[in-house]
Amino acid sequence: MRRLLVKIGLIPEGKLSRKQIMDHVKKRGWRWVLVVVVFYAIRDVVLYILLPYLALRGLILGW
Repeated sequence: MRRLLVKIGLIPEGKLSRKQIMDHVKKRGWRWVLVVVVFYAIRDVVLYILLPYLALRGLILGW
């Protein structure tokens, strides 16, 4: 997991304390938090609003 976080640039490489890692995440990690929040917002809109609406209108099943 740590290698993946280093690879995507979320945490710096090398031996660092937990505080140093958290400082780095605070500086650069907000972008990833934003990406995750936007992804889940879009997913939720599609799953819980758009699909039920289309199903009620009969556009999904073709009724």
